[in-house]
Amino acid sequence: MDRRPAAGLARALGGGPRRGALSRRRARVRRPVPRRRGRLRARSARHHGAAPPAQLGRLPAGAAGGDGRRPPLDLTAVRALRVASWTLLALATAVAAALWVRERARPPLPVVATLPHFELTERDGSRVTLADLAGRPWIADFIFTRCQVACPVLTARMREVREKLPEGTAIRSVSLTVDAAFDTPAVLSDYAATYGISGRDWLFLTDGPGDTRALVRDGFLQPVLDTPENAAMPVLHTTRFALVDGAGGVRGFYDAYDPEDLDRLVADALRLERAEAPPR
Repeated sequence: MDRRPAAGLARALGGGPRRGALSRRRARVRRPVPRRRGRLRARSARHHGAAPPAQLGRLPAGAAGGDGRRPPLDLTAVRALRVASWTLLALATAVAAALWVRERARPPLPVVATLPHFELTERDGSRVTLADLAGRPWIADFIFTRCQVACPVLTARMREVREKLPEGTAIRSVSLTVDAAFDTPAVLSDYAATYGISGRDWLFLTDGPGDTRALVRDGFLQPVLDTPENAAMPVLHTTRFALVDGAGGVRGFYDAYDPEDLDRLVADALRLERAEAPPR
């Protein structure tokens, strides 16, 4: 059945338009309600010193990737950082390899003398033998406590050498007196204390039962000469330091008055220490 005439009749009677008008009026009445509530909330928030809730945490869409996640990394920058890291690692490896090759290519220090067995007395009264010094490089000098000229300089230079060595080094210093009749263990102990020297990294050796002069002459091949007429220097002796390896081989002599020679001594001593260090 065709209902169009009925629909037309309804329009003619005004029923349809009245319902549409009523719906529009209801919509106009409902819409302002949330707006008023939003304005009330905003006024309340401003009254209490807080920001309107609708504005909290508001960020531009591009600042958070549009969905609250972290912004995407720049892949070009990441690749550049990786390349730089690998380049630095390669350079460090190349430098280490070059130093290793250079160290291996250098000829070993010559053995200029070999020390015989000895047994001497340290300033604390203990006995020290060549075997006690085995396995570690050591630097020897030759002094006596009555010396007023060279020996104070030698002791000061030996201290400078020790200060140039890295902390934790195994390299020892050994001062041998060439005037054992006067330089008893007690005298040597006082001498060391005068210079603030303590510990077993720097030994002071005198006779008993061995002979220090015999060791200087026959082992280190250095001269020792009595000069009683010279009150300031009653004993003449070398002012050179000797570098000894862990097996008792003398590997070189170095002028204590030459700063460059002392630097070379430090470098050679460290080189010996590396060569004699036990494998890890």
